[in-house]
Amino acid sequence: MKKLYSCCLAQLCLWCSRLFSFNHSLTHKPILLRKWLLVRTSTLDRIGTLGGRPHSSLGPYAVVLRNAPMTDLIRYLNEYYNDQGIIIEDATCYAQPIDIILPTRHDGLARVREVLHIYDLDLLEAIPLQQEVISHHNECLT
Repeated sequence: MKKLYSCCLAQLCLWCSRLFSFNHSLTHKPILLRKWLLVRTSTLDRIGTLGGRPHSSLGPYAVVLRNAPMTDLIRYLNEYYNDQGIIIEDATCYAQPIDIILPTRHDGLARVREVLHIYDLDLLEAIPLQQEVISHHNECLT
């Protein structure tokens, strides 16, 4: 019985691996990721914190960052635009805590850029990156 089980399992794994190879060849396409850089547009400090207890919150209408690190803003932007193939990196070289309020209901990067301009920040598109989707499958060990 054990030998029959391992034989059937081996045949099933062989069939699945052939099916995976066929599906993988159909769906293995490169994905184009767009990389954007968050930069400062002036030497004025319009993002510096006024102090207080650190606070970061994502509400239904706004993201409020008070005395928070710049990484919180980058994390929010990446979470919001990740499904659109957009990666945002920090190029501000700003190490101090920040105070920023951004609307969460916006139509896209154009609206976010308008709001960021208030804080003398902007998003600039960098050179596109080519990245391939890599699927992993477990091979059957019999």
